[in-house]
Amino acid sequence: MCIVSNLKVIIKAYYKQKMHPKHFHKLNRELQAMRALNGPYVAEFYSSFEDSQCVHIIMEYCEGGDLFK
Repeated sequence: MCIVSNLKVIIKAYYKQKMHPKHFHKLNRELQAMRALNGPYVAEFYSSFEDSQCVHIIMEYCEGGDLFK
């Protein structure tokens, strides 16, 4: 739960040490696409930030699990 907006969010964490160097480019492309996409059937992208260990992506929480369920 976001303490500022009181919305349910999900935080995806990508651990830098586990990522192959070429995947950083793919992650940046994913972030660009998420910023550009907007619609009723797309999980909303709120923000992203990076620390020394991870890249974190904060998104709208969608109940019911993932698309495979």
